[in-house]
Amino acid sequence: MLLFLSLQLSSLGCILLCFHGNDFLSWQGM
Repeated sequence: MLLFLSLQLSSLGCILLCFHGNDFLSWQGM
């Protein structure tokens, strides 16, 4: 259960980082 929760958190963090990186790149493009 704990392992599953940590996997969920890490995948969520990866997705957030991906979106944040895309926003940063598009802001740099402007």
